[in-house]
Formats: sequence, C-alpha cells, structure tokens
Amino acid sequence: MNAKHLIEGLVSSVGKLPTHVDVIGLQRFSLEDLQRRTKRFLSLVGEKERRSLDRGDWIEQNDHTVVHLTQGARAIFYHASGAMKYVSGLAPMEMLFEHVESRELLTKLVKG
Repeated sequence: MNAKHLIEGLVSSVGKLPTHVDVIGLQRFSLEDLQRRTKRFLSLVGEKERRSLDRGDWIEQNDHTVVHLTQGARAIFYHASGAMKYVSGLAPMEMLFEHVESRELLTKLVKG
C-alpha cells in the first residue's frame, strides 16, 4: 500500500468532525518550578548512573535552559511545555558493567 492510499483510507475512516472543541488551559510552570523539577530529575538520574549530576553550568535562553554537566552530559528543559531532555554523554556500550569483569567472564558472556 502506498502512502496516498494509506492517507485516503485514514481520512475516509474518520467520522463526522465536531464543529467546535473546548480548549483546556494547562498550568504553566514558573522558571523556579522548572529548575526545581530539573534538579530532582537529575538527582534521580545521577543515582541510577552512579555519578554526581548535582553541579553544572545553567545557561538560560529565551525558551529553554541547558544544563552542562560532568563527563559531557547535559539536560535541557523547555520553559513553555516543561518538557525535559537528558543526554548522558556516554558512548554506546560504555557503561555495561558496574565494575571491570574478568576476561574469562566477558568471553563466556559473548559466547553465550
């Protein structure tokens, strides 16, 4: 099925659309609330990753704030939506084990 047929099928499956809809206002968090939520989030992530994420450079922009953290990690929170994004800064497969395992065990795990 090509994209055109898919779109036509989806459009035809929609029933009668309402003539109007209610708009619900959502709470907009203050910048201080967003910072507090971000610090809490970073605290939880830091516990999981077993590294400290409590210090960083907070750079506030018009619509978002970027927090540059240790080891290349960063967090971004968006002022309007309150959405957060976290980038660990770890390379893929960099933190597979909590501590260095023996060569024999690693070989056994790879061979299955």
